[in-house]
Amino acid sequence: MNKVLWLADMRDPFSKDFNTWYPTGCEVYWVKTFEEFTSWITTNGLPYHICFDHDLYDEHVEDFYDSIRTGKNLKYDEYEEKCGYHCALWLIEYCNKNSKPLPKYSIHTFNSKGRINLRKLLEKHK
Repeated sequence: MNKVLWLADMRDPFSKDFNTWYPTGCEVYWVKTFEEFTSWITTNGLPYHICFDHDLYDEHVEDFYDSIRTGKNLKYDEYEEKCGYHCALWLIEYCNKNSKPLPKYSIHTFNSKGRINLRKLLEKHK
């Protein structure tokens, strides 16, 4: 059975609101942090599909709203906790190191800047 890795701090992948973000008939595994994301992949290998959230902690949400007010970019280097973008960076490095293609993915974040950044990063390394 195909495995889906769902990265989100609060959005329940099994709720009717979000279960359309991944293929039906898959086993879904919910991870909420960078550490859980990297540990799951290191232990289980690459899933068939990854569903990315961008904001995994309050500081990421606050930075998003601050970036809207100021027009500045998101401050990835200043975060205390890693977000979905950091997970994507790690995934690309993991795939390159292990000569594996990126798995299928979708991006379900409400953070419009984060979504654009994730999409650009992942598309560049597809």
